[in-house]
Amino acid sequence: MKTKRFFLFLACVVTTATMSAYVIEDIKVGDLHYELDTNKKTAKVIKNDEYVELTSAYIPSYVSYGGQQYRVTAIGEYAFFASEKIKSITIPNSVTSIEPYAFSDCSSLTSINLPYGITSVEDRVFAHCEKLSAISIPRGVQRIGYAAFLGCALIDVAIPDGVTIIEDEAFCYCMELQSISIPNSVTEIGEFALWNCRALKSVTIPNRIKSIRKGTFRNCHSMQSVTIPNSVTSIEKGAFEDCSSLASLTIPYSVTSIENKAFCFCSNLANIIVETGNPLFDSRNNCNAIVETATNKLIVGCTTTIIPSSVTIIGEDAFYGSGLTSIVVPNTITSIERGAFSKCFSLKSIAFPNTITSIKSGMFYDCTSLKTFTIPSSVTSIGDYAFYGCTGLVNLTIPKSITSIGSRAFDKCENLNLIIPKELIKQVYPSEFKSATSY
Repeated sequence: MKTKRFFLFLACVVTTATMSAYVIEDIKVGDLHYELDTNKKTAKVIKNDEYVELTSAYIPSYVSYGGQQYRVTAIGEYAFFASEKIKSITIPNSVTSIEPYAFSDCSSLTSINLPYGITSVEDRVFAHCEKLSAISIPRGVQRIGYAAFLGCALIDVAIPDGVTIIEDEAFCYCMELQSISIPNSVTEIGEFALWNCRALKSVTIPNRIKSIRKGTFRNCHSMQSVTIPNSVTSIEKGAFEDCSSLASLTIPYSVTSIENKAFCFCSNLANIIVETGNPLFDSRNNCNAIVETATNKLIVGCTTTIIPSSVTIIGEDAFYGSGLTSIVVPNTITSIERGAFSKCFSLKSIAFPNTITSIKSGMFYDCTSLKTFTIPSSVTSIGDYAFYGCTGLVNLTIPKSITSIGSRAFDKCENLNLIIPKELIKQVYPSEFKSATSY
């Protein structure tokens, strides 16, 4: 047994030594450094600190060394990383592999061609190339890697047919990006893939996508329309967060999962439709909201929502960050969950019916335009941070029905004059507000 192990170890050593013998680790030809494979007669461009002085780079198809020709087939990991003076790079079609971070942080790079032989745009390969405004992705590419174009100045992008996956953060912080064409070959778009693409005006999601992932279109401030195909079954948290120009939304019948805050801060959203036939959600009575059918819970509202009398619950964060200015809450509502109207900065007027027994945590958090509010006598508790940051609130009376007030419920209400039962006065400090009068 020991003899077998010895020969296996010896074979590994010989194999490793043989492979090492084939590799010449660093030779310089022209301005660039290469690693050579003497067995395959191939060369890879590798990293060298000398590149920081280059303003352009021309990569040849072949390099000569020791009387031999080597075909240049790869650009190594971090090869030109942070070469901040380089403006243009020419890559031959002999290159079939460009490794992660190869051109990352080339902050002056404006021009580069991708060769036809590559099958993947690797992770962070052009991350923070902040002057790169155009790129042609060749046919044959199947994957766009993690943060591949993060922070680039791209304006228009056409993703070729054949790409199947766009990884997390692939185009995030491309703040000049106005249009992107995504083919139906794409089956997955990763989390935060187009986050902070603030100039992007519209997008059509391919009809093979099953999930709109977390933060995919977050902070796409200029996006006025989006087409969600009926292949989509789930919309994750923050998928369309702060798409502040989005005016209308149609949820297809295929969607069976909508996570919390999927559409928060969509302050101009005014038209919401759920397609007929959806088994879990509806927009009954043209209410401009998404209602969970089985529970009669309103889970997403907007600026023009009219709460139907058949709805009994307003869900957690349902109107979070919406452009709502006022709303009538019908007396069929028996529960309003935490944060339901949080960060509705334009909310001026709202009345709760006597069917409500609790003002939950964060209910009106940062509702800076709310000037008046009457707490119904049916309410027995006020949750943590319930009115936090309501800087426009001037007068508020706490009814005697209240038995508990949560932490910092009225904190940062700098103009608030609070009228409160004397037995509760200790519960509102050390919150910061203008004054308190006990009765």
